[in-house]
Amino acid sequence: MPVFEDDRGPEAFAFEEAMGDGDRDEMFQGARGSIGRAENMIDNLLFAAVELALVVNRFKKEELQARLREIENADLADPAARKAALADVAHISAVLAELDKNVRWTLPKWRVKGV
Repeated sequence: MPVFEDDRGPEAFAFEEAMGDGDRDEMFQGARGSIGRAENMIDNLLFAAVELALVVNRFKKEELQARLREIENADLADPAARKAALADVAHISAVLAELDKNVRWTLPKWRVKGV
């Protein structure tokens, strides 16, 4: 876990080359002090988790689609092979359906504005 040994805000830890020409207040959503830094970290960690989940989800779907193409192009003349292939297709289809769903995490509210 990060350690907060002082009350510096998020701007104290930002890489200047990553800042661009945007307004610093807008970039850090008015965050001030160490609590603002922590709020900003939560926002960034959630964004990173969403992006990583998208990458993993896309990878898994591509691999499963590739497996379906392999089955489609396979020689299924043998009844046992055809039966196994149909079972694989059913399983892969169920996994793909699961990967099309979203998950929900309940988090306590950490940022309060305008109150």
